[in-house]
Amino acid sequence: MAVDLLLVSFYFPPYPGVGSKRWGFLSRFFAENGYTVAVVTSPLSVREAAVPFSAGLEKITVHTVPAPSWRPPPIPRLPFIEEWLTWQRPFRRSLEHLIQQEHPRLLVFSGGPFFSFTLAPGLGKRFHVPYWLDFRDAWDLGSHVSLRFSAPLVRHLEQSAVRNAQVITDVTPEMATLRRAAFPDLPPERFQVLENGFEGSPGSPAPPSPLGAVLRLGIWGKFSPYHPDHPLLLLAAVAELTGEFSIEIHHLGVAGEEKALSEAAARHGLANDLHFHGYSDYEAGIAFLTSMDIMVVNHRSSLMVGTKVYDAIRMNRPILAICQTDDALARLLKPFRYAYQVSTTAEAAAALRNVIRMRPGCLAPDLDPEPYSRRQQAQKILPLLASLLGSR
Repeated sequence: MAVDLLLVSFYFPPYPGVGSKRWGFLSRFFAENGYTVAVVTSPLSVREAAVPFSAGLEKITVHTVPAPSWRPPPIPRLPFIEEWLTWQRPFRRSLEHLIQQEHPRLLVFSGGPFFSFTLAPGLGKRFHVPYWLDFRDAWDLGSHVSLRFSAPLVRHLEQSAVRNAQVITDVTPEMATLRRAAFPDLPPERFQVLENGFEGSPGSPAPPSPLGAVLRLGIWGKFSPYHPDHPLLLLAAVAELTGEFSIEIHHLGVAGEEKALSEAAARHGLANDLHFHGYSDYEAGIAFLTSMDIMVVNHRSSLMVGTKVYDAIRMNRPILAICQTDDALARLLKPFRYAYQVSTTAEAAAALRNVIRMRPGCLAPDLDPEPYSRRQQAQKILPLLASLLGSR
């Protein structure tokens, strides 16, 4: 019996990082709606005995490619080349075998990393299977990264993969519009938006902290790696207010990635006010950060919006977003009363002063977060899947 979707995703549950969340949820959602799903993933996603399956994943067949028999030396300025040399052969061989065994009706490639996208045109043509490219991040088009010497090659590979795809999804309307404009000769309906979203059920928002209490800022996941100037902006704003108010910054994630944040705190004499709490699983992280007075978010690309922004919406806490007014992040947060979009230290300090004085305790009164959930976004894509595979 043919499987409906054969998903290629380097990260997949129980891998704990954010890279596994999008298709971990979508796979379960499509299985709940009657589609059969198989997954090809990396050894990083192997389930340890102590790690249970997430609910619904028992319906999905997961195939793990073997670890590569050879790895190139690190290539710092050419990460795509390093990934391709390491992983394309194990994934290609596994996919060739599984396509003949599972007879999938649709191949789905999730990136990044994007080495698997280079396999899509050849596999699709050889086995006569249509494929879907899901850009959960930017590759060449819209990338914030200088690809340097590999740029012409990467651009060619991305264009080849896109031109032969049956459908291409991006996580924001801004990115989808840019991609559609880059391929004016392709049917516009191939380019779709599948936004990110939060998982789980929103609870009641925590009450605001009282006037005069310490203002607690929460940061979840990568902050410094997204933009090295953002820690400087944030800590300078906090430093402006510390003579008048008590402020703490609480970070949940990998502390080792936040060198710029630590250095900015030390520069302003705020090292004792910056607290690193390490990695936490999803629901525990939500529970901890819901006690914050304001969440701080950013992104490395003006065209993208990270999952943590939707998590902040789920928490229904005020948000300080470091971005420009025409960024995708600013567009998403514009409807919320207590979402502050800032791009300077002065703007950040003014926003924090406003929260200190008002203690709003919420992102917006009477907020309905459901439109920002992964489930709501997945519902929007079901008609597309039905057009490709038929209704279930």
